[in-house]
Amino acid sequence: MTPREFIALCLILVPVHANAEIHKCIGEDGVTLFQGRPCDDASSSFKPLAEPAGTANPDQRLDKTRKLLRAYEDERRQQRDQQAREKAEKADRERKCNQARDRLRNINAAGNLYRINEDGKRELLSNEERDRAVQRAQQEIEKRCD
Repeated sequence: MTPREFIALCLILVPVHANAEIHKCIGEDGVTLFQGRPCDDASSSFKPLAEPAGTANPDQRLDKTRKLLRAYEDERRQQRDQQAREKAEKADRERKCNQARDRLRNINAAGNLYRINEDGKRELLSNEERDRAVQRAQQEIEKRCD
């Protein structure tokens, strides 16, 4: 249980006094203060109109606590899933970047480049075709690598 969940659980389970009075006092410096105990001099007091949040029955509080804990668990699961997706995407980008770099390295290391024609025989590429292949490989690196 995380600290945030523990605090939420404590706040839900701690009962609140329903008969609290609020006292409005004027301090020595003229500032208006609201406090739970009477002032030294004449003060006005009033009871809040709203029902305190902690007066629900125990079953309702338990249901609220369970819903809150489920929401926290769902949030953590979504964060883990998002992190896993981001990690997989990063690994895929790195793999494709490395493939593009390897392709350029192989093109530069090869003396002659060739392609296989319809008959299954090798055809050597001209210098212009070789330059275009190098250029495409460099563009692929720029596209795939950050």
